[in-house]
Amino acid sequence: MPRKIFVFFSVLTAFFLIVIATQLTLPIIKIGEVECRIDEQACPPELAQKLESIKGKSFFFSSLEAQVLNLGLNLYQLNSISKSWPTTVALKFSHKPNSYIIRTSREDQLLLIAENGLAQPISIEQNLPLIEVYNWDDAIQENHVSTDLHQLNLNLIQLLASQNIPYKNIKIYNFQQIEILLQEELIAIAQVDELEKQIVKLSIVLDELDLKAIDLQINQIDLRFKFPVLKTSH
Repeated sequence: MPRKIFVFFSVLTAFFLIVIATQLTLPIIKIGEVECRIDEQACPPELAQKLESIKGKSFFFSSLEAQVLNLGLNLYQLNSISKSWPTTVALKFSHKPNSYIIRTSREDQLLLIAENGLAQPISIEQNLPLIEVYNWDDAIQENHVSTDLHQLNLNLIQLLASQNIPYKNIKIYNFQQIEILLQEELIAIAQVDELEKQIVKLSIVLDELDLKAIDLQINQIDLRFKFPVLKTSH
């Protein structure tokens, strides 16, 4: 019996020594480098700067996911976290669905827009649809895109995607004049009324007509009429 008691206390002592040693040594290893990628590209400076706050946290015991989510990254979605010995943490993000970038003539700055309309200034363009807005009163209100404009932007982006129409950017002047810059400097002009029908017309024109063969000077497709009107620069 004494031998069993001795073995029991020996095992118990060894266990507590391991726990104590672990607690004393592992927290010393801190996060020293944070690697950040978004949609397979380097993260923008605004996001990378926020992630600097997790440096110095315990490499082993920090609840990194909770800490990152608490940074208020409303415009980005955390996809994965991985650790590389001894002090590197790699984070992968994606843009939240229906995100886009807007530039207004009044503010003259790039704003990243989330699906809920939240706007955040950014320093460089990202791999997202770009919409330029002109002469639109109160386009941005309290860090949000105005409801009417935001809904128009979402509808337009989704309609173009549904018809597989590639484009460079979109310029919105008002509800009656929306310019879609297509490939090879070709511009499609649309309006809010019957927007879906106009985008379908545009898809048909692009699929069925060889605009170069018709006229090398055609640079606009006006979709605001019953039938699309092809315009030249002269």
